[in-house]
Amino acid sequence: MAKPTPRLRTCPKCGFDKVTGEECPRCGIIINKFLQPGERSEHSARQTAQSAPSPAKTSGKKLAALVLGVVGGVVVIAAAVALLTMEREPGYLKQWLAGAAGYEQALAEQAKTKKPLFVYFDTVRCERCSDFDRGPLAADVVQQYLSQALLVRIDPGQGEQEAALSVKYGVADCPALFAMAAGGASPRPVPIYKDGEGKPLRSPEELLAAAQQAVQLQAAVSIASGVAAFQAGEVDKAIAMFDEAVKKERDNAQAYQWRGQAYFKKGEREKALADFVSWIRIEEENPLAFEWAAAASRELKKYDDAVIYLDQLIKLDPKYKNGQAYFLRSDTEMKMNNFDVAMRDAQQACQLGHEEGCRVVKANQKRR
Repeated sequence: MAKPTPRLRTCPKCGFDKVTGEECPRCGIIINKFLQPGERSEHSARQTAQSAPSPAKTSGKKLAALVLGVVGGVVVIAAAVALLTMEREPGYLKQWLAGAAGYEQALAEQAKTKKPLFVYFDTVRCERCSDFDRGPLAADVVQQYLSQALLVRIDPGQGEQEAALSVKYGVADCPALFAMAAGGASPRPVPIYKDGEGKPLRSPEELLAAAQQAVQLQAAVSIASGVAAFQAGEVDKAIAMFDEAVKKERDNAQAYQWRGQAYFKKGEREKALADFVSWIRIEEENPLAFEWAAAASRELKKYDDAVIYLDQLIKLDPKYKNGQAYFLRSDTEMKMNNFDVAMRDAQQACQLGHEEGCRVVKANQKRR
């Protein structure tokens, strides 16, 4: 326990004001013996009055203590808010672009990369945002899909520009998620709740499907326009529209299918084959994709490749188009001078009801 600080006195003879006992260290007098009896009580009272704090000093100390308390309280509150924010914000969100500046940066990058853009509106003190951040949005299946896109988050309360963006997107409440495909597509909302605002959150799988659909719907508009142009004989215009569809959604099978057919019709077989291969990559069990890939390969005289595509087609559907796959393989083998193999395939095609296959078999029988 700390010892109390001794009260200081003033020597009545030399005026030294730091006397701690009965003897003055400067002049050596004994203070009580030096003073007359009447003066002792008067000197004692005067020393007591001098040592007592004044009302002004007391008020100043109280005011200082109050100010320090208020400042300390503000610091504690700010630290608590920061801590809550840190606890609410998952680490993956820190990797997103942020604010109006981040939004402009994302648009510039989208123009270069042609990636889809997802815009997420949330606020700091939002319990539902926190539930969404740590729930379906944080799921691995969702994060894996979003990792292929451009991502930006906006807090409408951060500033005037952020508030203006929330108005532009029609954000009524947070959280809100939007998808925007490349090529100047309009943003489309990604439903977060199962049955509307405030209802249970979608599962990660449901959120993933909703995000994919939002992007696909934008690509579908370009594909529909491209098909109309293709059917009208405007091949170049059709290819341009299919290009836009691919930019909006890189893994849209229909975009590659139709663009490949447009290139095929235009006589650009290499480009057509590349699109058909991309189509197969997306829909690896679609027989039609293998038929078109085989057709492009045959036109390019890549007969070995054509046979490989037809082999896979037959595995997927042995009866494809009444023996069409067997007939095409027969014709390809014939071009490679594999006569016996070609005739076996022609017979198989004929057995499945393929008329051309049957004509080849009959012609061969006459030659014999």
